[in-house]
Order: sequence, then C-alpha cells, then structure tokens
Amino acid sequence: MTNKSVREPPAVAVCLAAFNGIRWLPKQLASILEQKGVSVTIVVSVDRSSDGTEEWVERRASEESRLVALPFGERFGGAAANFFRLLRDADLSGFDYVSLSDQDDIWQAEKLLRAYRVLQETGADGYSSDVVAFWPSGRTRWIRKSQPQRRWDFLFEAAGPGCTYVIRADL
Repeated sequence: MTNKSVREPPAVAVCLAAFNGIRWLPKQLASILEQKGVSVTIVVSVDRSSDGTEEWVERRASEESRLVALPFGERFGGAAANFFRLLRDADLSGFDYVSLSDQDDIWQAEKLLRAYRVLQETGADGYSSDVVAFWPSGRTRWIRKSQPQRRWDFLFEAAGPGCTYVIRADL
C-alpha cells in the first residue's frame, strides 16, 4: 500500500516552538537543516524570551532561506500554546508533511526520510518513532515506542514524543 503521490523529494515543514532556547538552537537547527532526502523548511515561533533567542532566530532567518520566523513578542505560556500558534499561523500550504520540534532536540540525518518511507509504504497519515533521550551529563536512554499496540493503548499511551511526529500536511 502506498500513500498519495508526493513530490520527490517530499517537502516537509518543521514547526519549531522555542522559549529561552539560545543554548540549544544552533545544534538543533543544524540537525534539521542537514536532513537527507527531503526538502525541509523550519518555521519557528518564539515565546517571548530573555536570553536573546528572538535576535538569534531573526539573524539566522536572514541568512538561511529555509528558516521562517513568525512575528515575535507574544507570551504563550507553554509549549502547547506555542505549537498551536505555529499550526494556526504558519503557512503550511505547499508542503507534503508537517513535523514538530522542540528547541532542544537533535535529529538524526535520515529521521524525516525514514518517516516518509514508512508513511509511503503503509499509507498511514501519521508517524511517530522511538527516541533517544539525552542529558547534559552524557547519559542517553533509548525510549522504545515501536512495540506492537494492544487494544486500548491509544487511550493510555502516547505514540511517542511530539518531536517524533510526522503527519500529512493536508489533514
């Protein structure tokens, strides 16, 4: 089974919510912009910050055409409201898929390509994967979310962290 036809390479909009993220954003943006096999655009919404995040994002967006910064200045009060703002205000037309990103994630280079292939092979509308959690101490932990699902799992267990989600843009 395959999903509806998608351009090659597929166009993916990555919606990134940030707040006081200057410490993580350089590595995070680099890992997204280095995605292989997809055409990626990052749309950033910054919850009013005090660490220079807005200025850094604005400067970086002026240098990188694949980075779009939504207007700054609003206080969202949390990641969920910031993601809702992204989904409401970002122009997602012209994209095949939408993915979510926190400011402190580092993506493997073929993350989006693997998601795209699974979506095409299965005909699914959305995708979520395992994740490797990491800490400043260097500790890492693989969080397995790809186990077979049971009847009521959808009610009690999240598919995985939001940063692993990739969904069809036309939903």
